[in-house]
Amino acid sequence: MKATGAGRVLGNLGVTVAAMLCAMGGCRAGWFDIALNHRAVDARGGTFVGEDPSGRMALGGRIFHDDDRDATLGAFLAGFTTDASAAQGLEISLGIEGFLGRAEHRDVDAVALGFEVAWAPVRARGGFVGGRLYYAPKILSWRDTESLLDWSLRGGYRITPKIFVLAEFEGIHADFEGQGGRTIGRDALFGFGARF
Repeated sequence: MKATGAGRVLGNLGVTVAAMLCAMGGCRAGWFDIALNHRAVDARGGTFVGEDPSGRMALGGRIFHDDDRDATLGAFLAGFTTDASAAQGLEISLGIEGFLGRAEHRDVDAVALGFEVAWAPVRARGGFVGGRLYYAPKILSWRDTESLLDWSLRGGYRITPKIFVLAEFEGIHADFEGQGGRTIGRDALFGFGARF
């Protein structure tokens, strides 16, 4: 199986596992969002396992494609999400992104560790900001990939308590064996999503 196809399978696997857990009654909530522009798309979705806001497992999948950079990546997402007691509306997640795919005609295989933060203060009346930072060092990167960095900054507005629109600026950078650093994706994206 080509790496691009494997990446799609990995992203689909994350969503499938999340759906199976829901079918078995292991989840009560989930999320999805999709953001795009004229050349790139990034879609993520999954489920929360457990009902305690002070600590829940999150499992899901992600598909990223950038036409200009010939990049297609799939990722399995897993993490631990908690509502921070220090600030109302602040949510913090620690987790992993397991990437498979191709970019710049090279194989991308890496497991990135990192965190995500989202803040939706009550006084913002539906507005929110957030970001993520994930890094895969050489020891967690394989085949053509020597390291990988995935980051984003986003902001948006909740149209309803469950549905939101968003604007996001994100970047994915990889070091490839024999090629050095390459930008797999650096895009301003716009989209929507839901938490249910």
